[in-house]
Amino acid sequence: MVLKFIALGDMGSGEKDQYKVAKGIENVINNLRKKHLKNISFIVGLGDNIYECGVNSVIDKQFKTKFEKPYKNINKKFYMSLGNHDYSYPDLEPEFQDSPQHQIDYSNISKKWVLPNKYYYYSYDIEKGCKVDFFVMDTNIDRMDKKEQDIQLKYLIDMINKSTAKWKILYGHHPWRSVVGHGHADADLEVYFKKIIKGSKKNTIDLYMCGHDHNKQYIEIQYDKNITIPLIVCGTGGKSDDYPLPKIKNSDDDDYNIQFLSNTLGFLCVKLFNNHMDLYFFNEKGENVEFKHTIFKK
Repeated sequence: MVLKFIALGDMGSGEKDQYKVAKGIENVINNLRKKHLKNISFIVGLGDNIYECGVNSVIDKQFKTKFEKPYKNINKKFYMSLGNHDYSYPDLEPEFQDSPQHQIDYSNISKKWVLPNKYYYYSYDIEKGCKVDFFVMDTNIDRMDKKEQDIQLKYLIDMINKSTAKWKILYGHHPWRSVVGHGHADADLEVYFKKIIKGSKKNTIDLYMCGHDHNKQYIEIQYDKNITIPLIVCGTGGKSDDYPLPKIKNSDDDDYNIQFLSNTLGFLCVKLFNNHMDLYFFNEKGENVEFKHTIFKK
């Protein structure tokens, strides 16, 4: 048995690039269907759902122009997370200050959009007796007070520790490590990530996925001598950066190892089996696999 899903972030531009990637997702879904393989089960949204500063109500037309219309031919659930562009700055865009809550409430209107809370959990079966748990976090901790940060942190640690799933995947918007674009997590978020792993060390995550930087990266971070965590950056669902990419280089001083970097539009396809996970980075047409990697687990 196998579970397949697609992940992408920074998609809600409403521009032609978003439509290109949406068409590529359609191509992958249709191609799998023609080959009589189990279809894509759902889509993971890695934040920046609605550019530039979210929505002003649950009936904001941007839900149509930047989500429903681009993905009208993709009849799958989209399990969303919040990006920095899904928040407004009340002093600059006061009419959008409740955008996160409007996006949560839109879950009650759309047949495809799933965002029950700023952070949440859901689970899927790979096969009988083998499942994957997804833990969705709001990485915009700069928009939270200390109490809100602590509540989310406790929730994530508790849920990860309680999980009996074979695979555990955490995702949000901001990178933990990134070699280009916005770069590594800032100091506060760095501490936050490490608290999540420290608090769940005996039963911790198998993969972290994010967007924010408009490129694709596969990185492995060495938390300690016993824990290596694969990291995915895939913020190319509706925007891409055309600046020159640095040459991939790791040093002995780094706590991470980067194996893939691309700034083309596209998305990630994940195939989950009982004892391994296959990662495929596709271009925007859904035709070329730019990078493939397998993560094994006993």
